[in-house]
Amino acid sequence: MRARTSGRPLQITVIAAVVSLLATLLAIGPAGADGSETLGPPSIPIAPGTGYSIAGTGAFDQPAEIEIEVPAGATVAQVLLYWEGQHSDELVGDDDTISIDGNSVTGTKIGGSTFFFNRPDGPYWSATFRADVTALGLISAGTNTVTITDMDFDRRNNGAGLIVIYDDGGTAAEIDLVDGNDLAFVNFDPPRDTTVPQTLTFAAAPIDRQAKLSIFASSVAGPDVPDATRPNAVSIIIDGVETLIDTPLQSVDGEEWDTLVFDVTIPAGVTEVTIQPLSIDLSGESPDRPSSFAWSAAIVSIPVFIPPDPGIDIEKLTNGNDADGASDADVPVLMPGETVTWTYVVTNTGDVAFDI
Repeated sequence: MRARTSGRPLQITVIAAVVSLLATLLAIGPAGADGSETLGPPSIPIAPGTGYSIAGTGAFDQPAEIEIEVPAGATVAQVLLYWEGQHSDELVGDDDTISIDGNSVTGTKIGGSTFFFNRPDGPYWSATFRADVTALGLISAGTNTVTITDMDFDRRNNGAGLIVIYDDGGTAAEIDLVDGNDLAFVNFDPPRDTTVPQTLTFAAAPIDRQAKLSIFASSVAGPDVPDATRPNAVSIIIDGVETLIDTPLQSVDGEEWDTLVFDVTIPAGVTEVTIQPLSIDLSGESPDRPSSFAWSAAIVSIPVFIPPDPGIDIEKLTNGNDADGASDADVPVLMPGETVTWTYVVTNTGDVAFDI
């Protein structure tokens, strides 16, 4: 929102006033029960805000650090901690309690335990946990670094991630979040052969907008492991057009955790974006050997559209006097032939900029 003054020609004064609009922040309320072999709306309320930050770390080696940036001057509204690992049995070997900066945190299992695959040492099961750690006060505006320890799945500690919802005083955002535990490997039996596409929704707007779209996924080995990089893809569908990103999952946060962030354009009138990580090889060279992985969360943030509210106020002055009423004390007395100067004071009382 802005107003602009473009000059002051002879006998005309233009005053531009910037008027701030306060938007109601939108919250996503509680619904359902997360998801196993799919993602779903969180079973806890999600705070409103103007945006979110997201980051993660692999946890094969601990202590493991998560570095996350929150805009300067922002207020932290909510901090969600996620972690996923693999364990040896449906009922034993997972880990619902880990430590963040020395604070012991017990999470809610939001997906799993789900059988993933067999190895010579036995079966591997996967589970994802979530905890609201806002009250610990560990995250503030600026650069934050927190340490993850005491993650102790008996097969693999794949990693952990943070989602921080904040309010930086700007335009309110619609934030839609789904989480759970959705496993995929193309050669496994359904439903483990692929993931369930997730459609995140928001209100329409008559203009194009930029949105931020992110996911947490894990159990994909990275290029630091010899001969371990295996193909995958992420599908993003907007307004019926699909974009496929080739092999973005490759332990970008350290073995074996991936935080992916996509900046996407939402065309006018569009109310949803669909995202789905896929166990496929887009090149066709290794159709039987793409990545296997666990998908734990997806989130989108898009600015709330605020309709333009134009407004203008014009005051006419006679010889510098307002003189709105004929009997006012400042009514000038003019003699025949006397020069009269009228000044028009134009004030932009809305939120649409205009030139003189």
